[in-house]
Amino acid sequence: VVLDLETQCGVPHVTRYLALEQRHALEPLPAPLSEPMALVVGRITEETGALLSAAAHDVQNGVLSRTNAASVLRETDALFAALLELRAAARAVVEGVR
Repeated sequence: VVLDLETQCGVPHVTRYLALEQRHALEPLPAPLSEPMALVVGRITEETGALLSAAAHDVQNGVLSRTNAASVLRETDALFAALLELRAAARAVVEGVR
């Protein structure tokens, strides 16, 4: 029933809520490498630097500020997307799909 409802509306509201309740993240899986691997690895490196930079502003205080928390969320999302793309490519190789 939930799958039918979420398919109809196009957003996994219930599934995302259930995942969060169990302290899991629900992220869409990308197609394996939509761009050359060097660009994906470069993006991972760039996003890691941006994430560390965003978090570094608050390291001295030991508390993440509201302003920097928004940056950390944005940079973490970008990093996760790049990591998931590389992971999907690795899975395709291991499973012999690619």
